Amino acid sequence: MNTTMLKEISRVFVENVPFTKEMQIKVVSLTKEEVTLTLPMSPLLVGNFVSNRLHGGVAATVLDSAGGLLCMANVYYEAQERNLNAQLEDLGKVGTIDLRIDYLNSGRGELFTATGQILRAGNRIITVQLALHNEKGIFIAAGTGTYAVVRTQNTPA
Repeated sequence: MNTTMLKEISRVFVENVPFTKEMQIKVVSLTKEEVTLTLPMSPLLVGNFVSNRLHGGVAATVLDSAGGLLCMANVYYEAQERNLNAQLEDLGKVGTIDLRIDYLNSGRGELFTATGQILRAGNRIITVQLALHNEKGIFIAAGTGTYAVVRTQNTPA
């Protein structure tokens, strides 16, 4: 697999998505089957100001971001033999269909880690298992994301 392109996808995700950049999300690792992101706690992300807990919407957002990025990596992996325009077209069509989050513990912590694993990758739908932990390993939230993808037919480079 072209790790240079996966690094580029990660860089573009972090630097060019304004919301991701504002939240200071970092890509720790990315393959076609797994992703790990980190999110540092900041005053901007507090949902419960009395106990300084991560906002539930932020937890959902970082998990959705992990799922979407993982789907992009999976689509890219399958599109490596296609020309650049076809690859970019495929990546641009990844979108969330459904996201289910179960909040398991309060969002206390200084650094949160979101992970995702592909459960099933079809031609049009990818399902991802998601998890969010704090720096102490406490399981904050679990989720399942379903994403629409388009894989164009193979065209000459």
